[in-house]
Amino acid sequence: MPVNDETLHYAKNCFERAHSTGYPEDFSISPVWRTDQEAMVTAIRQFETVEQANRYAMAGMFDFRDAGMRSVIEFKLRELERLFTGFTFLEHPNLKESSYSNEETLEEVDGLPYSNIFLYHLNFYLRSTSTFHSLGPIKRVIEIGSGYGGLARIFKIMSPGTSYTLIDLPESLFFAQIFLSLNFPDAKILYLDDEYKEGERVVETEEFDFVLVPIQMSDRIVGQEFDIAVNTSSFQEMADSTVEYWMDFIEHRVRVKGFYSCNYFLKLQYPETSGAESNLMCPVLDPFWKVKYFRINPEIVTVDANTRNWLELCVERIPTAEQSTGTLEEVAFKLFEKGKRQPKGNNDWFESLWMAIWYFPSKELIHEMLEGIQLFKQGLGTKNLLWDQHFLFGPGDMSRTTSMWVLGLRRRSPRLWNVLRINKAFAKLCLRSMVDLNRGRRLDAPNEYREEIFYKKMMANLE
Repeated sequence: MPVNDETLHYAKNCFERAHSTGYPEDFSISPVWRTDQEAMVTAIRQFETVEQANRYAMAGMFDFRDAGMRSVIEFKLRELERLFTGFTFLEHPNLKESSYSNEETLEEVDGLPYSNIFLYHLNFYLRSTSTFHSLGPIKRVIEIGSGYGGLARIFKIMSPGTSYTLIDLPESLFFAQIFLSLNFPDAKILYLDDEYKEGERVVETEEFDFVLVPIQMSDRIVGQEFDIAVNTSSFQEMADSTVEYWMDFIEHRVRVKGFYSCNYFLKLQYPETSGAESNLMCPVLDPFWKVKYFRINPEIVTVDANTRNWLELCVERIPTAEQSTGTLEEVAFKLFEKGKRQPKGNNDWFESLWMAIWYFPSKELIHEMLEGIQLFKQGLGTKNLLWDQHFLFGPGDMSRTTSMWVLGLRRRSPRLWNVLRINKAFAKLCLRSMVDLNRGRRLDAPNEYREEIFYKKMMANLE
């Protein structure tokens, strides 16, 4: 089907119908996203072509897509082949950046175009599918907070038979509808709203290549089965109540075998979730999961996203018939003992303590976790990116001009200065980090991670 003005008109109609519908009870949107929503609504109503709409989505509204990133792209190409045994780009010539992406952000390697964000999404695909391969064929995927559909496109390229469900704000889904229509003009795409009538039955998502579900219509897929659920870089920007809403949806309202998450971890308070709606912890789990993969600050993610700590996580759902509260304390104790055999504060230690607390929180476990976080703050154990940023910028650097910061760094660390001088792409990232932090994301402002507040509240509830 040709993608043209009719496609744009239909996408706008879908958006307007969903936009005029109220959100579910107990669902809220962070103040920063409400501001972005207003800007997107204005833009959507003004677009005259699908090309205009797609260019808007590619201009940084949804991800940190950058130009001049060749060294980062080359690193990611090598790192993905190293991380995932048996995977090679040579065997997947169709696995390249979309021709509808921002040309300024593309670098050609071995004759194929790539961007830093495409390879960021590709890691999500490879990590989730390789980790959950033992669960059987992955044919049905649900992504919460799907943006413009970059990850959905990769799933469809690598596994054409996949049925992919995208849930997001109507403003975001508008751009996903355009992007996926451009990239897959023959795909069967359903936008789920009140205009879709198949009697009153629950929508069978596997009948479609892509199912676009505005948050307001999420109850229409309750009871559906999915092989895996995915959330990347969006739980971190939601209010606590919204994170809990979506985790309840994943755990109880639909049925999934596995859940993949890549979000901020051990974080300060950022503008994305501020004030009373601040995000203390994500994801929030019930005790019926098993950790399959747990990695703090994997370099494939942080090489170009280095002003936050990250957690890349895969957890497998314990089948309902096997869920029992009777052994939770015992399992938590075994994980605690396993953690104590590891150096306090390293990745495997965090994995054991983190999951043990979800199984059966106790004062002893939480106290141990808080001690490990203190070591992490000092740059001990698992690599702490915020500690690195303290070194990189130094005391008081946030209030300086760029030129003063450069001179200060040159005196403080001539070796690092030399790396920055040679590697222009890395220098750009560091300077951008300084600017971002100077806009209110100061590392020396609060000295308490949001998760510490979460654990201390949990401890108080055990008193």
